[in-house]
Amino acid sequence: MLEIITENHLITEAAVVVLIAAGIVTIARRRGGNAVHWGAVAGVGYILLRGLIIALGLFKGTAYEEGPVNFGRLAVQAIWLAGVALSARFILGRGQAAGEPWFCPGCNTLNTSDASHCEACGRGHTEPTDSPAGRG
Repeated sequence: MLEIITENHLITEAAVVVLIAAGIVTIARRRGGNAVHWGAVAGVGYILLRGLIIALGLFKGTAYEEGPVNFGRLAVQAIWLAGVALSARFILGRGQAAGEPWFCPGCNTLNTSDASHCEACGRGHTEPTDSPAGRG
């Protein structure tokens, strides 16, 4: 199994990064962020870190570098992706009410507890409705 991973390490690494970036995009979209922005921050940051670490020659000749897979580089890049994911989860929409699944007042769609905007119509969790009862 390890031979397969090391032989095709770039393909495996790219597939894992795409899956993680898709998760970050989902978190950002549910929290009201721009999905393209957060996906680009995750993906481009990962690629730039890879290039920077290789250009500076970090982790060369250490115990963290075994064959074609540089585990030190992968650890730094994993920390980057974790930081982006945690930022998307805890910084986006932090001022908005959440806690349990909620129905959108505009379209009556049931949204998950971590969604700050409606998945169907995009209305915010705390945005007022245009109902006649709310006017005075």
